[in-house]
Amino acid sequence: MCYNMNLGSTDPKFAILEDGTQVVAKLYNGPEGNLVLFNEYLCYRLAILLDIPMPRSGVCILDSSSEIQDKELATSHNYGKAFFSEYMPKVTKLLPTIINKMKNKEDFVKILLFDHVIFNTDRNPGNL
Repeated sequence: MCYNMNLGSTDPKFAILEDGTQVVAKLYNGPEGNLVLFNEYLCYRLAILLDIPMPRSGVCILDSSSEIQDKELATSHNYGKAFFSEYMPKVTKLLPTIINKMKNKEDFVKILLFDHVIFNTDRNPGNL
């Protein structure tokens, strides 16, 4: 299953993998091109090596057997490998009022620095 999230420059989709895991997926032939998929995977692996907390991620396949809720959000043009990150439903938007209440400020700083180093332009308050 796959539907549009209307967030970010890479046009991520909410999807459910065959095992029932809810994920955010970036599809083949997306608006930012296919190099984004490689960059996402490479940066994920680098973040893990640097002990920066990240949701479980990987590569999945979108093909003719995939159930698509809205035929306009993905077509055979998007069939192929996609990058996914496990969806985190209890995440809240980052607001200035909650920064002082954060228990993992060190991780927050690591993520911001990492984003700066890799020039992540897709970060938004809903995915931090």
